[in-house]
Amino acid sequence: MSEEKTITEEEAHTNPLLAMAVQPDSELKNYLVEYVGNKLGPENEEVTVNMIAEVLAVDFPEFVCICGRELPPRLSIRIR
Repeated sequence: MSEEKTITEEEAHTNPLLAMAVQPDSELKNYLVEYVGNKLGPENEEVTVNMIAEVLAVDFPEFVCICGRELPPRLSIRIR
């Protein structure tokens, strides 16, 4: 029999993508990294996806709200 792994509720809701540092490899990403970095002033000067999401939630909640819902097919984002 296979052994079942038990995880905590926190682990079930943790998304490893949120902890990723954002590489400013496009004009938009560069803008977001600069904006969030200036706003939060992280000690290590690294801006994570979570930091950007938190700042957007405060500064542009309408955008975050719509992103939380399923995007219509014509607006679907292709992830490379």
